[in-house]
Amino acid sequence: MAPASERGAGSRKLTVDNMSPSNASLRERLMNIGLIEAALVRAVRNALLHHKRAGNPVADWRDGRVVWVAPENIPVERER
Repeated sequence: MAPASERGAGSRKLTVDNMSPSNASLRERLMNIGLIEAALVRAVRNALLHHKRAGNPVADWRDGRVVWVAPENIPVERER
């Protein structure tokens, strides 16, 4: 990321503290395992969906080895 002087007036560098609208402290957010797990589930779902739409396979661990999953076989659950 460019230094603040090169980003323009009014722009801010994003940090963990100012990315969330929550009033909870960073420590409180890091201790919220449910929140972290939900974020990881969303991130994986979005990555799988992106690969599927782009027609790219994904690697998966099955029966003790890595296998490639064709885009048409990528399971993408609906958002909850």
